[in-house]
Order: sequence, then structure tokens, then C-alpha cells
Amino acid sequence: MLGTGFSAIPFFSILSEDYEVFPLGGVKSDPLNFEKNYVNANYRNLDEVLYWTERIKPNYVVPSCNDSAYETGALLASRFSYPGYSEMKECNILLNKWLFRNMLADESYNPSFQGLVLLDKEQIDFGPRVIAKPFRGHSGIGVRIFDLNKDSVIQELRNLEKTHFIENYVEGSLHSHSAFFHDCKIVADFFVDEFCGKVEFAVSESNHPSCLSMQTQIAIREITIEIARKLKIQSGLLHSQFLFDGRKVWIIESMRRCPGDFFGTLVEKSSGYEYYRNYMAPFLGKEVEPFKQTKPFETIVRQSIISSVSGKLGTVKLRFSDDLIEEVEFFPFSSMNKHVPIGLSGKVGIAFLSVKSEKLSTELSKQAISEVTTVIGSSRDVE
Repeated sequence: MLGTGFSAIPFFSILSEDYEVFPLGGVKSDPLNFEKNYVNANYRNLDEVLYWTERIKPNYVVPSCNDSAYETGALLASRFSYPGYSEMKECNILLNKWLFRNMLADESYNPSFQGLVLLDKEQIDFGPRVIAKPFRGHSGIGVRIFDLNKDSVIQELRNLEKTHFIENYVEGSLHSHSAFFHDCKIVADFFVDEFCGKVEFAVSESNHPSCLSMQTQIAIREITIEIARKLKIQSGLLHSQFLFDGRKVWIIESMRRCPGDFFGTLVEKSSGYEYYRNYMAPFLGKEVEPFKQTKPFETIVRQSIISSVSGKLGTVKLRFSDDLIEEVEFFPFSSMNKHVPIGLSGKVGIAFLSVKSEKLSTELSKQAISEVTTVIGSSRDVE
């Protein structure tokens, strides 16, 4: 299993029921490092992973929740024929945002995009703002917004030409779609509303079921099927992010690895579908199970607890209205008295809120989310 962090814990628990599992990772503080078969190796280093693959000779290789784990797994699959992975050509398209945009260049749901080599302001046929994205990256890291009316903007953009490209800035609500395929058909899919907090471009809260209309969900599903066809996906997960501007759907990115931060737990708590087990099924040579909804979804909010100040972790308090929330579960990522930095690296855990509503509105989601705070030390409150 490639990955030993918190998001890999559900994988390890399920796999351990039927297999001898070797969790492989190189971060000293990861929670799975204390398991008996732990392999201390950097899964971003193919030579290290190849050494342990030859030594252990695993029957299967399962990637956890990041691009590097999936890429390394795909490289191993190309050499040793492990099941479940896309071919390297399609894998590279998914991992490189520039290649992904080019694959969809002629599609109406793909924002206009452009390289930064020999860029002139007159060459940019976009709106007043553009968004610069790194060719590769995750969690919004390295993404920047530029105002084209600013005098120095072209020089600033040219400074990024080796690492970034630009695309038309689209405003709208953020959503994700997890689609599970079997025999080239979607057999289970889930729509989630997402929100970014203090860390721009990084999702910090989400809810299922989505508030999107059925018409919009159908439009997203059709796009997902088209992307899956282009990527030659027959089975397994295709997870995508979209923007909806009130009239039209725009694709942000797609991935075949599992989203992190216990995204699967959100879907499982709300729907009862075994997200993690079915994500791993193709990597174990098994079929993805179809989803048959037999009862209404439970409304669940997933909230990341991220520190906006630096300090030692004291307590975590969850504040909310008694008539809004039925149940709260908190999954800690940190321990008492441990130093917590600012931003994404200072994430101390994930809270799941069960909301008293058959259908969660955007306003209700924001109300629930705004009531969750952490406390660093003994006196400082942070959102």
C-alpha cells in the first residue's frame, strides 16, 4: 500500500481483513508507521519502491490519496502488470493539468487556456482576470489570480512560464463528482458541494448530498462519461471537480486516485456506499459494486480544522447550534501540546457533522461550517 498518512488508515483497516499489508511511506510522523509490516521508503522515489517491490513481491499495489502514490503505482503496473491502473499515457494526462486541458481543448466545458511563452497582453483573449496554474500540483498549491489591468502583469506571468500556464478565470460554486465505473459504465456516483475557507483554492469543507439540481447533475455526469471515454477508463474511480456559474458547468480537474481528507467517509456516512472498498476493488482484481439507493441520504458536512495561528495544540472545540446538528465526530490529525503551524500544514483534524435537514442548502452549510473553531493553547481561538 503506497501511503501511510491519516487518509490511508481506512484503506489499511479494510485491506487487513483479507491480506497481509505492507504500508510504504517515508514520513516519520505518519500514523501507519507503527504497523508490523511498515516499509520506510519514499514512494515518490521509484528506485526505492522497486527495491521493496522486488523484495516483498506483493500480489497487488494499492495507491492512497495523492498523485505521487498513484503515479508510482501506475509505473509499477506498467512493469509488473498490477491491475486497476490507467496506462501511463492516460496517467500523465491526469497528472499534468496542461495535458488535461489540451485533451479537452475543443470541449465547451473546458475553460480557455494559454501558455506563457512569448506572452503579450494583446494575445490574451480572456476576461479581466486570469488564473495561473502549475503544470502539476494539488490542493491549490501554486495557483494564483492575476488582474490583466495591472501594468506589471505580463512580466509577472512571464516569470512563471516554465512552471505555469493561464486559463480564463471562471466564477461559480465548487462541486465534485465521484463516479465508479464497471465495464465502461457508471454504476455508482456521488455529487458533493465544496467550499474553500481561509486557504484559497484548498477545499476545507464539503457536504453530501449536493444542492445541485438534477439537471446540472445530469450535465456533469455526461461530461464525466465523455472524459472517461477519452481516458479509456473501463473500471474504477474517476473523481472530478467542477465549477457551476448558474448556467454552465466548467471542468477543473479529474483524478483516478482517491480524494484525501476522508472524502470517502463523507460519502459513506451519508449514503452507506462502501467508497473505500470499491475504490480499491480494481487494484485487487475485483469488480466495483453498483449502488442501489434504498433510503434518503443523510445530510453530512465534512469540515477541516485548520489553524490560522502558530502554536501548541491545546484543545479543539466544536461550537454549533443545538437545533442544527444531530451528531459530531472528530478525527484528530495531531496530538496535545504538539506545535501546529499556520495553513494547510496546520490541519489538526476533520469534523463530520450530521445535519437535521433532508436537503442541505448553501446557507445552512455555511452556518454549520462557521460554527466550528479550534483553540490553540489555552486562550486563542482560531477558525
